[in-house]
Amino acid sequence: MSEALKGRLKEIGNIQNIEYSEKSQTDLMIDAEEVLRKIMVGQLPKFRKNHELFLTQLLNSIFLLQNHARTNDYRYLDAWNNIYEEINYSDLDFSNNEIQLFLLEYKRILLYHINDLKS
Repeated sequence: MSEALKGRLKEIGNIQNIEYSEKSQTDLMIDAEEVLRKIMVGQLPKFRKNHELFLTQLLNSIFLLQNHARTNDYRYLDAWNNIYEEINYSDLDFSNNEIQLFLLEYKRILLYHINDLKS
């Protein structure tokens, strides 16, 4: 698994330096299971049909799960992987700020898991 994550990290490559402030989730009361379900069965299929129309909604939802993606519950990491793959194979402009923020956080999540697998 570590090699697959390293390969994905290499694929993302260098991300432009952008200003980014860490979003704190400690005060948010979310039902992560429900957010995950809505992404995977509702928002992601809609995004596949119309990338531009559903990009913001999808990314807003996945950002709610950024801390969950740093756990051993790999369903959350898998959701980030799925969204990355959809964005990567779409015709969306990677210089879009929302996509840049997504890629930056995704890179951090991958690094977390790579380091976690080393220990």
